[in-house]
Amino acid sequence: MRREEDAATAVSLDIIQALVPETMEDLQVRYQILCTVRATGPIGRRGLAALVSRPERTTRDVCDCLRELGLMEFSALGMSLTPAANTLLTRLETLAPQLLGQTAAERALAERLHVSTVRIAPNTSENPAIVLRQLGQAGAGMLGEHLADGMILAVTGGTTMAAIAQALPTGRRMHEVLVVPSRGGAGSQLELQANAVAAQMAHSLGATYRLLHTSDVTPDMVQATPHNRSTLKMLHSADILVYGIGTVSQIRLRRSLFPHQQAQLAQTRCIAETLGYYLDAQGQALDLDHGLLSVKDLLRIPLRVAIAGGAHKAGAIAAACAWLAPHILVTDQTAAQALLAMNPAQGSDGPT
Repeated sequence: MRREEDAATAVSLDIIQALVPETMEDLQVRYQILCTVRATGPIGRRGLAALVSRPERTTRDVCDCLRELGLMEFSALGMSLTPAANTLLTRLETLAPQLLGQTAAERALAERLHVSTVRIAPNTSENPAIVLRQLGQAGAGMLGEHLADGMILAVTGGTTMAAIAQALPTGRRMHEVLVVPSRGGAGSQLELQANAVAAQMAHSLGATYRLLHTSDVTPDMVQATPHNRSTLKMLHSADILVYGIGTVSQIRLRRSLFPHQQAQLAQTRCIAETLGYYLDAQGQALDLDHGLLSVKDLLRIPLRVAIAGGAHKAGAIAAACAWLAPHILVTDQTAAQALLAMNPAQGSDGPT
């Protein structure tokens, strides 16, 4: 029923665009401002105007209108959204591509990368922190559409995954969902490790979680304790895997690699890392990986969701999709534009 309502609303948007294009433009501006306030609020008018790249007077007029509609409230701290606005934005998630003209880009990118579904998060600001937050919100929304009680959710670590964990609405009661990390304790920042992301997601969802008490090493070494063996067994039974994609330069900065791995990386043309595997531009895995899940294990997971954004990650995203295509890719506008501008011949077919 909900999908039928969304489809009907999408048709209505097409009619509005055809008959009253200026109304569609107003709708897009209001949607952009609501999304930005949700990501940054409470925020002042001047700061908001700078983030959405619109004149302060225009921003003020739109915000005044939204307040009259009961969607925005003002305080000494700045502007923030009302519960009604948050509910409205949740309803508009499936229409965001149309509101921002992204549907065609999503279809083109899905075809280019051989991915079933692509969701492009809006970039309503050039501020990296806001872009990351909006990417996390898009990932949280996608997860909310597919996660159900009784499922096992496997997650990796990283800044984008941490953004998803922070964006998940709290107060849900999914007691029968189990969240498990798909990596060990890689990296020096505890809050970005897979264990921390799994725990925070479980807290927001009202779910349970298990941890891997180990550094990020080989599967054989991880299975040294009964607790880890039990967690690995659950990981291999995951219903959904949500994972990030990183560039090798990021991994070198954030993760402790053994000297021989650093040397091997320096001698290769590796550009991407995901799930413990290091990949070249064609999506070929290098022989220094230490992922806890084999490719065969990954192929058995019913739903694989990759999430990564930023133009600087375009090559890494293309390589990761060539190596192992996710069922769903969540990215942002800048990454999507860079990916569509790449040479279509780049990359090679990996496991599918």
